[in-house]
Amino acid sequence: MLKEQIDLLRSQLDDVRADREDIRSDRNHWRQIAERSLLTDQRPPSERTPDAAPEMVESVEPTLPPLPSTGGFWSRLFGRQGDSPSEQ
Repeated sequence: MLKEQIDLLRSQLDDVRADREDIRSDRNHWRQIAERSLLTDQRPPSERTPDAAPEMVESVEPTLPPLPSTGGFWSRLFGRQGDSPSEQ
């Protein structure tokens, strides 16, 4: 009985080791792919900007409309203007 359990545990340990090695090889494969993609510019040629003329790149910052002043968090939460639970 004990010998059978030991054999079963050894078999399971071998399976775990094989799985671990498989996971490591997958990890290394994906790591290589990630490293290669970081080294190359994946954008289409029309979206690439030349490095020689950075002054030609236009900086565009999004503009957001101002938020209406409606009081604090609690006022917006409870639909009241100008009061909060701490003022009561």
